[in-house]
Amino acid sequence: MDRMQVDWEQRRVRLSVRELANFALGPGAGGSGYSGRGRAEIGRQWHQTLQDRAVQTQATASTEIKPEVTIQAIWSQGGWSLELQGRIDLLLREGNRETLREIKTVRRPLPEDPTALRDDYPEYFAQLAAYVALRELLDREEGITRSAELVLVDIDEGLSQTVRLMEDDLDLFHRQVQRLVDFLDARHRRRLELRELTREAPFPDWRPGQPEAREALAEAATRDALLFFQAPTGFGKTGLALDFALDALQSGRCDRVIYLTGKSTGQWQAGAQLAGMRPEGPTGFRYYQLRNQAEHDPEGRWIGHREGDVWQARWRERATAIDALLEVGTLSLTEVQGLAHQWEIPPYEISRALLPFCEVWLGDYNYVFSPRHSRVFTEQPGFDPRQTLLLVDEAHNLASRVASGWSRNLRAEDLSVLTAELQIQGASRPAIRALQNLEDWLQQLDKTERIPPEGVAELRGLLARCNESLSHTWLLADVLTPFALELLGEIEGAYQTLERATLQILEWAPQKGQLRLDCLNAAPEIAQTLKSYQQVVLMSATLEPRDLTNRGLGLPPDAGWWIEAEAPWREGAYTVAVDTRVDTRYRQRAQSYGITAESLIELTAGGPLLPVVAFFSSYAYAEAIKRELEARAPHLVVVIPPRGIPLSEMSDFLELALLNAHLLLLVLGSGLSEGIDILGGRVERAVVVGPALPEVNPVQQAKLEAAEAGQSRQEAFREVYLLPAMLKVNQALGRLVRGPHQHATVVLQGRRYADPAYQNLLAPSYRGGTVIANRQDWDAWRNDL
Repeated sequence: MDRMQVDWEQRRVRLSVRELANFALGPGAGGSGYSGRGRAEIGRQWHQTLQDRAVQTQATASTEIKPEVTIQAIWSQGGWSLELQGRIDLLLREGNRETLREIKTVRRPLPEDPTALRDDYPEYFAQLAAYVALRELLDREEGITRSAELVLVDIDEGLSQTVRLMEDDLDLFHRQVQRLVDFLDARHRRRLELRELTREAPFPDWRPGQPEAREALAEAATRDALLFFQAPTGFGKTGLALDFALDALQSGRCDRVIYLTGKSTGQWQAGAQLAGMRPEGPTGFRYYQLRNQAEHDPEGRWIGHREGDVWQARWRERATAIDALLEVGTLSLTEVQGLAHQWEIPPYEISRALLPFCEVWLGDYNYVFSPRHSRVFTEQPGFDPRQTLLLVDEAHNLASRVASGWSRNLRAEDLSVLTAELQIQGASRPAIRALQNLEDWLQQLDKTERIPPEGVAELRGLLARCNESLSHTWLLADVLTPFALELLGEIEGAYQTLERATLQILEWAPQKGQLRLDCLNAAPEIAQTLKSYQQVVLMSATLEPRDLTNRGLGLPPDAGWWIEAEAPWREGAYTVAVDTRVDTRYRQRAQSYGITAESLIELTAGGPLLPVVAFFSSYAYAEAIKRELEARAPHLVVVIPPRGIPLSEMSDFLELALLNAHLLLLVLGSGLSEGIDILGGRVERAVVVGPALPEVNPVQQAKLEAAEAGQSRQEAFREVYLLPAMLKVNQALGRLVRGPHQHATVVLQGRRYADPAYQNLLAPSYRGGTVIANRQDWDAWRNDL
């Protein structure tokens, strides 16, 4: 059945018996074992084997044996009605004696002390206890003697052990029910508290166009479950969307809000926006930004640690402190890392465990759209997308990011290391043989821009055998290295990617022994995910062209309700010139380094005491110009942000650069050019040195070929190469003017900007302007500034 469903008004809950038995707040139980589909598959096989054996050996004229007996019942407790359903593995009836039998697989020597088994597998005993309690509820026939037994099977040796359910074990079921009821009561209280929620306005002063856009959002939400919200950068769409979402929480139209964006900088700014909107006190809304594991554990202290049961025990000791910790609405990453040190629980596990206690989640696209990472959100207790409002910011990036989540990379040398580790850990011979065959195939794979169909068919067979053989072995996660776990996931993911008929995949080899499965289009997967949510708002300054946006999301051209925000204060906010003296194409750009450097030097002279910002298509281009600047004007302070600068350092870096630098060189499409909103009013002169066209490579060529199906090559080239490049330009320039009375002088440097094919893809505010063809034109234009 589906995951837990809650009707808050009727206080009714639908869930499976297994979900009830496994229900727990706190850190996820690591060490349950990686096996791809292995654990479930092995469990099914042993269920079938033992069920058949019982029917063959125990069934008599007086003994009735029923396998897979469905059970459904309503259990009432604490004012809640729990609609439970499950399947009893075996039900044996002999006269007035009834035995319930549950079969579970383990990977440990048997027989074992029953007390140890109860300590290590409480969820197994709780599930069996639930079946007994529900049978008692449904069948109160007098004179029936009812018992239950848990059959544990060691998958390595095939030995089994039967443990009878004791009277004390029935308490496990009642404790689990009470644990769930306590959680539901807490959530219900929060819902009632949120009805009385007060919140600060998203802005100290509303700008022209913002009230109208907020009203349009509210109106559109009554008309369609899918909303497109396009507004200029700096308009305040994040604040408006969050205000709209908090109103939905307060009114009870949704239970939770998820805010996604592809850059950590955007998540950080959304968190800052929420902080400003939250009233003081414990009854205000709670929100949490889930950062990635590397940010939680930069020194790698917790890598390889998987002690889920221990962590859960430590968490339960401190669970009463969670409400107090969240009185201010959220916890910072630094605070979580401090708790990790005190509690001896990994910081990432603490972050995950905080999510059920918060109404608003902030995170990366992966937590909703990635097949490998979405479970971090979707498996949280009480999560239901049908009661969740999804906000997707910078939605122009969504299609490409989701496609990258379905892409896979395998190397022969990595398979060799993995196979050696799995042999040590006792993987089955068929699994080792299948992995070695895949490794042999990879070793023979030569560099190629496209693997031929017969090669893909062979690869699909190899991956299928790996997947099948791994599904018949159970590898304990707590004894595997992180490298092995990651690579096993990549192999399983490669199989899933090739088997998913909805995806467009390029199978190629960038070098000998390396396989790339690059997803060119994941549109149907995106559409399916979007439809699972109660309501979705897709936001960006650059959603147009609308038909291409919808196509990339797997939606019909007219799907969704479109909201276009107007910002009258942007009229005349940009002075633009197109400098055609420079050829920014890769092979010719070095000839124009001098012109670009001199242009930047001269723009720093005679202007306001603010830095000049220059945007480049790559770090290499920016670094080349920096060297040219240092040679020509060593007195100028020229700054390029370090590659991979952490989120925690981005704002400080920019603040320092804006105070001290004469020239700040940024890369188009980076977090600093698209995700940081502090340039508005702090920069008045900017140069964009050429559009950042995607690199010509096999993946882009495959995208071009796919786009040509149904349109001309020129239109396909525009879609695959020009649009992504100009989106980055529009995004970067939009951050220079973020409010009334701000102004920016912009030089679009490069001959391409004079080409109508590029000009027409600029936002209206940046089109036209003075064309600079020579030195005289440049001097005349600069003198007029």
